[in-house]
Amino acid sequence: GDTSASNNALGFLEDTIDKLQGKKVSLIRLDSGFFGDDILNYLEAHDRNYIVATRFYRPIQREISSRQNWLVLDDGIEVYELDYHGTRWDKSRRMVVVRQQIQQRPKATGKTLRLFEDDQVYRNYRYSAYATNLEFGSAEIWRLYWGRAMRKTGLKNSSRILALRVSISTASFPPKQP
Repeated sequence: GDTSASNNALGFLEDTIDKLQGKKVSLIRLDSGFFGDDILNYLEAHDRNYIVATRFYRPIQREISSRQNWLVLDDGIEVYELDYHGTRWDKSRRMVVVRQQIQQRPKATGKTLRLFEDDQVYRNYRYSAYATNLEFGSAEIWRLYWGRAMRKTGLKNSSRILALRVSISTASFPPKQP
């Protein structure tokens, strides 16, 4: 992802974390508006645990479409993980991919793979993907992102999790001053 710098998502994130004034945050969950190398580099440089929903850029969709073996979690839910190296990234990062079969889970969240929307196989699923630096299993990463795995992973105090899901344009925020 290369767009977060242009819409000042990094400045917004830095400002938000600065406002925490040293409070301990065990996990930062970010929506796909924050998915980009600059954001991931910032989080890693500051030793922050993160799960960031990915944007479905063409290379990510192609990677997902090439996957044949998925791990079944439950009826209609499958996962796999990979080390994904973005085209302009310095390094690869762990990515957890989840697909939910629409017929079995009509309220499934996620996106369809637009590159393959005419293909019957891909039309039957909704996909979501998450970049993370956590070492938990794929299912736990997905559940943590959606806030359902606090007890299983030891992150019992949800107030220590910073979750940013924004629907406003961060372009309206002024850049952070040095």
